[in-house]
Amino acid sequence: MARMQSHEKLWRYTSLVRMWSWALIAVGLAMYVVSTVTQAGSDSGLSLRFMGIMTGVSGLTGVMFYPLLHMWLKKTAPSGYLERATRLTGKRRLEAGAADWRRWGLTMGLALFLATVALLGFLIGVLRSSGPDGIAEGVVIGVVVAWGLVTLEDGRHIERVETAEGRRYFTASNRPTAAGNKLVWLPWTTEADSPDAEPDPQAAPAGESPA
Repeated sequence: MARMQSHEKLWRYTSLVRMWSWALIAVGLAMYVVSTVTQAGSDSGLSLRFMGIMTGVSGLTGVMFYPLLHMWLKKTAPSGYLERATRLTGKRRLEAGAADWRRWGLTMGLALFLATVALLGFLIGVLRSSGPDGIAEGVVIGVVVAWGLVTLEDGRHIERVETAEGRRYFTASNRPTAAGNKLVWLPWTTEADSPDAEPDPQAAPAGESPA
């Protein structure tokens, strides 16, 4: 059983996973635009060769990394934390509101964008002398987008688990960092904004489908 602190809110877990997924995909596409603009302002200038290499490497990297990331993230994917979730009991707080989601989405998106730009700059410096322009950019774009697609599919898996178990999973936190380590669940029949959530003695243990 899990009890929340007075300052904690409920963040819908599937929504957090989808937000992270689309943030990754959006950042990957943004890197395509940033790379194009940066190359256009460089000494060598923008060329069809650069665009072709970056686009081709992006697609090839995405195709290669999608199954690899799917296997690699199997144990650390968001759905892998569901078995740690505990039944929420006691007096609860309301779900995070629209302003909370906007604030967190902007914070997460900006942090992810800056981290990806830093990675891109590092790879460009490493690979600049080992091949034509566009390779480093394509690798970063392909990996980030593939990561987003894998996570998006995992989010759909979580939705199927919720339907099968008759539960809704939430992160209980003021800020949903390390969301998978703060998971709680409620039965579908319980309203998320109810002021109280009494223990259900007939509820199945976390990770098992209720009878």
